[in-house]
Amino acid sequence: MVGLLAGVLPVVHFFTLDAATFLASALGVLGIGRIGADPRITGAKRSRESLWAGIGRGLRATRRDPVLRYSLSVAGLVYGTYYAVFFLAMPLVVARHAIKGIGAGTELGAYGLIIASYGSTNLLSTLIVSSRDMPLKPARSIFGGNLITGAGMCLMGLVGILPFKPDHRLAAYCAASAFSALGGPMKDVPLTTLRQMLVPAADFGASMRATLIVSVIGLLIAMLLMPRLCNEIGPDAVVVVCGACWIGMGAIGLQRFAAHEIGVPAVT
Repeated sequence: MVGLLAGVLPVVHFFTLDAATFLASALGVLGIGRIGADPRITGAKRSRESLWAGIGRGLRATRRDPVLRYSLSVAGLVYGTYYAVFFLAMPLVVARHAIKGIGAGTELGAYGLIIASYGSTNLLSTLIVSSRDMPLKPARSIFGGNLITGAGMCLMGLVGILPFKPDHRLAAYCAASAFSALGGPMKDVPLTTLRQMLVPAADFGASMRATLIVSVIGLLIAMLLMPRLCNEIGPDAVVVVCGACWIGMGAIGLQRFAAHEIGVPAVT
């Protein structure tokens, strides 16, 4: 959509369009709220706890399983580097190399194509992974997904560093972005399923909130550091560094938990 609209919609109105999607989402959530509370939940009310007590409960519930514990410990780095690549460094890369998209031939259109390439194979991978049974050794899929996503990021960074012909760069960025997306569902689907299986129902919401807080803290730190790093080494190198972080996290996870079966204590 970005690629198609870039030639006819002023850039400032992409903010307007984004705001409209948030409004539509808010109306949808409001509609769900009017359905009414589930008596299975309201029938067993928990005494009101403080914000920090709820976060602590979520952290404890998540840390009971070694794979979930390791995934929680690196969640901030995963989340922060992902956003740094796709929503900070890559727009700078496209502008730096003056990559033009098809149609109207704008840099915004080129960036839209790169993200659309990611989304297309991410959807395909989600359909494939979601149609399969939960693996007995989920760590292989979770951290193997980290390796694939990280490798794709590194390829994206190398496209800008290696002497590609200008006419070939956009296709190379799209191909690397599409490859990177294959690893996302390999990680996210079994990790989410594992949390649903192992975290008690009463603590599941708290576990999700704790994971989200750790992730957003990592995002905050990354967005504070990355502009300086982009100035120092360039956005292309930043993409490679972030990809290497994903590869490192995946390699450590595989080394420690590849043989770990669901419900069997792992050696950490």
